[in-house]
Amino acid sequence: METLRAVLENCPPEEKIFIISEGVFSMEGDIADMRGILKLAKPYGSPDLCDEAHGIGSPGATAQARPNTWESLDDVDIVMGRSRVLASVGGFIAGEKTVVDI
Repeated sequence: METLRAVLENCPPEEKIFIISEGVFSMEGDIADMRGILKLAKPYGSPDLCDEAHGIGSPGATAQARPNTWESLDDVDIVMGRSRVLASVGGFIAGEKTVVDI
């Protein structure tokens, strides 16, 4: 988070940084701190994307979803995913039209 903060603070105001993170990192299963990312992104007007390709179907306390990411998804600009869990359905990209069209 400190590195992201430094990058955002040092970015010229006329430039935008698009913050992209996986919800679950595939190699070790680490879960992103989406709340922390959003807390930094919003004041700087940085659009953000959460890639849930490895997170779909990962249960949390309610076997519905992982709380850290999914409780924050209402505030994420773009959510995308694809998964073996979706089988033949494929994948998705979801977000406000104005952001998706950037």
